[in-house]
Amino acid sequence: MDLLRRFYEDERGDMAEAAITTPVIVLLMLVIINFGAIMYTAQAAENAANYGARRGSVAQSNAAGEAASAAAYAASQTLLGEYDVQIVAPGGIAGAELGVRVNYRVPNWIGTLGGLFPGLPRGEHFAGSTTATFRQEGW
Repeated sequence: MDLLRRFYEDERGDMAEAAITTPVIVLLMLVIINFGAIMYTAQAAENAANYGARRGSVAQSNAAGEAASAAAYAASQTLLGEYDVQIVAPGGIAGAELGVRVNYRVPNWIGTLGGLFPGLPRGEHFAGSTTATFRQEGW
């Protein structure tokens, strides 16, 4: 019983425990924040592609131009990431497909430490793309 009481009252290992656990906790927090930024940017790119394709599908003239400008506007309203808008299907006539692709990039804040986690790239940015396709409406 005396040994157990001495173990609980010993404070010599507190600094060692803090020195070991603090970097691990900070790294874990950075990974969680970076994943949140990636998810936010991916969702914003998906919304921008959807918005652009929908706006272009109801445009009566210059559907591809309307889609690209609407997607670029929606992407520019986000707080994080870099976006590039491309038209993958031009539409133009009623019933034709109009497709918008939005490529996005997010800074990699964990840098080369991404190699510690399987599946994470080690580059400066995380990148991805999303595509939305609508049928061109006509009336």
